Amino acid sequence: MNADTNGFQVASSLIRLAISSWMPLWYNGDGSLVLFVQNESPGRALEANRLAALKGPFNLTMRLYA
Repeated sequence: MNADTNGFQVASSLIRLAISSWMPLWYNGDGSLVLFVQNESPGRALEANRLAALKGPFNLTMRLYA
């Protein structure tokens, strides 16, 4: 989840507040995955792997399951 410095979720044009493995993400040819947590789009082709961020300080919370 992407949150501001007060812990509130950040709204974006993506209408996405989290990235999950069930989403249609784009994987590299070697099977690796690059996620973009940034304010500006990495380009239309890579937008599926983007989580919008603020243009300033923000908090990023990660939940990892094995």
